[in-house]
Amino acid sequence: MKPFDISGLGLEPFSSADIAEIKANLESGVYRRFGALVNHRLAGFTANALVVWKTDDADALGERFAAFPFVSHCYRRKTAENWPYSLYAMVHARSEAELEANIRTLRDTAAGAECLTLKTVREYKKTSVTV
Repeated sequence: MKPFDISGLGLEPFSSADIAEIKANLESGVYRRFGALVNHRLAGFTANALVVWKTDDADALGERFAAFPFVSHCYRRKTAENWPYSLYAMVHARSEAELEANIRTLRDTAAGAECLTLKTVREYKKTSVTV
Protein backbone atom coordinates (compact mmCIF):
# COMPACT_ATOMS: atom_id res chain seq x y z
CA MET A 1 0.00 0.00 0.00
CA LYS A 2 1.41 3.38 -0.91
CA PRO A 3 1.11 6.39 1.40
CA PHE A 4 -2.42 7.83 1.61
CA ASP A 5 -3.88 4.90 -0.35
CA ILE A 6 -6.87 3.83 1.71
CA SER A 7 -8.58 1.77 -0.95
CA GLY A 8 -9.99 -1.42 0.44
CA LEU A 9 -10.31 -0.06 3.97
CA GLY A 10 -13.95 1.00 3.72
CA LEU A 11 -13.10 4.68 4.22
CA GLU A 12 -13.81 7.75 2.16
CA PRO A 13 -10.71 8.72 0.18
CA PHE A 14 -8.77 11.88 0.94
CA SER A 15 -9.27 14.74 -1.49
CA SER A 16 -6.30 16.10 -3.42
CA ALA A 17 -6.43 19.21 -1.22
CA ASP A 18 -6.35 17.05 1.93
CA ILE A 19 -3.31 15.15 0.69
CA ALA A 20 -1.53 18.36 -0.32
CA GLU A 21 -2.16 19.86 3.13
CA ILE A 22 -0.95 16.71 4.91
CA LYS A 23 2.21 16.56 2.79
CA ALA A 24 2.93 20.27 3.36
CA ASN A 25 2.49 19.86 7.12
CA LEU A 26 4.82 16.85 7.12
CA GLU A 27 7.47 18.69 5.11
CA SER A 28 7.28 21.82 7.27
CA GLY A 29 7.51 19.84 10.49
CA VAL A 30 4.01 20.68 11.76
CA TYR A 31 3.40 16.90 11.76
CA ARG A 32 6.22 14.56 12.72
CA ARG A 33 4.39 11.65 11.18
CA PHE A 34 1.02 10.76 9.76
CA GLY A 35 -0.51 7.32 10.05
CA ALA A 36 -3.49 5.26 11.01
CA LEU A 37 -4.21 3.47 14.24
CA VAL A 38 -5.85 0.17 13.41
CA ASN A 39 -7.90 -1.83 15.87
CA HIS A 40 -6.49 -5.24 14.95
CA ARG A 41 -9.48 -7.12 16.35
CA LEU A 42 -12.00 -5.10 14.31
CA ALA A 43 -9.75 -5.62 11.28
CA GLY A 44 -10.22 -9.38 11.72
CA PHE A 45 -7.00 -10.30 13.55
CA THR A 46 -8.66 -12.15 16.42
CA ALA A 47 -5.99 -14.78 17.14
CA ASN A 48 -2.98 -13.24 18.91
CA ALA A 49 -0.11 -14.41 21.05
CA LEU A 50 3.02 -13.07 22.66
CA VAL A 51 5.81 -15.56 21.94
CA VAL A 52 8.83 -15.26 24.21
CA TRP A 53 12.21 -16.73 23.29
CA LYS A 54 15.23 -18.01 25.17
CA THR A 55 18.14 -17.27 22.87
CA ASP A 56 21.79 -16.26 23.03
CA ASP A 57 21.41 -14.11 19.92
CA ALA A 58 18.31 -12.00 20.59
CA ASP A 59 19.51 -9.10 18.43
CA ALA A 60 19.97 -11.11 15.23
CA LEU A 61 16.84 -13.19 15.77
CA GLY A 62 14.83 -10.09 16.65
CA GLU A 63 15.83 -8.45 13.36
CA ARG A 64 14.66 -11.54 11.49
CA PHE A 65 11.36 -11.75 13.38
CA ALA A 66 10.69 -8.03 12.90
CA ALA A 67 10.69 -8.53 9.12
CA PHE A 68 7.58 -10.75 9.23
CA PRO A 69 4.34 -8.84 8.53
CA PHE A 70 2.40 -10.85 11.14
CA VAL A 71 4.72 -9.61 13.92
CA SER A 72 3.53 -6.23 15.23
CA HIS A 73 5.95 -5.83 18.13
CA CYS A 74 9.35 -7.38 18.57
CA TYR A 75 11.66 -6.34 21.36
CA ARG A 76 14.45 -7.47 23.65
CA ARG A 77 14.29 -7.39 27.45
CA LYS A 78 16.64 -8.36 30.23
CA THR A 79 16.18 -11.83 31.64
CA ALA A 80 15.41 -12.45 35.30
CA GLU A 81 15.91 -15.27 37.73
CA ASN A 82 13.51 -18.07 36.69
CA TRP A 83 12.61 -16.16 33.49
CA PRO A 84 15.28 -16.78 30.81
CA TYR A 85 13.33 -15.27 27.90
CA SER A 86 15.01 -12.25 26.33
CA LEU A 87 13.16 -11.84 23.02
CA TYR A 88 9.45 -11.05 22.68
CA ALA A 89 7.37 -11.17 19.49
CA MET A 90 3.67 -10.26 19.28
CA VAL A 91 2.06 -12.40 16.58
CA HIS A 92 -1.33 -11.75 14.96
CA ALA A 93 -3.59 -13.87 12.73
CA ARG A 94 -7.16 -14.15 11.52
CA SER A 95 -7.63 -17.69 12.89
CA GLU A 96 -6.08 -20.11 15.37
CA ALA A 97 -4.77 -22.22 12.47
CA GLU A 98 -3.10 -19.18 10.90
CA LEU A 99 -1.67 -18.18 14.28
CA GLU A 100 -0.15 -21.64 14.74
CA ALA A 101 1.32 -21.48 11.22
CA ASN A 102 2.83 -18.06 11.94
CA ILE A 103 4.36 -19.32 15.18
CA ARG A 104 5.75 -22.36 13.33
CA THR A 105 7.39 -19.96 10.88
CA LEU A 106 9.09 -18.19 13.77
CA ARG A 107 10.15 -21.52 15.29
CA ASP A 108 11.67 -22.57 11.96
CA THR A 109 13.47 -19.23 11.76
CA ALA A 110 14.72 -19.60 15.34
CA ALA A 111 16.34 -22.96 14.53
CA GLY A 112 15.63 -24.68 17.82
CA ALA A 113 15.57 -21.75 20.25
CA GLU A 114 13.28 -22.46 23.18
CA CYS A 115 10.01 -20.50 23.23
CA LEU A 116 6.85 -20.11 25.23
CA THR A 117 3.55 -19.04 23.65
CA LEU A 118 1.26 -16.78 25.69
CA LYS A 119 -2.06 -16.52 23.85
CA THR A 120 -4.28 -13.51 24.36
CA VAL A 121 -7.34 -14.53 26.36
CA ARG A 122 -8.82 -11.11 27.08
CA GLU A 123 -7.77 -7.53 26.33
CA TYR A 124 -8.42 -5.09 29.15
CA LYS A 125 -6.87 -1.97 27.72
CA LYS A 126 -5.08 -0.92 24.56
CA THR A 127 -4.39 2.74 23.92
CA SER A 128 -1.64 4.89 22.51
CA VAL A 129 0.70 6.50 24.96
CA THR A 130 -0.31 10.01 25.99
CA VAL A 131 1.84 12.49 27.85
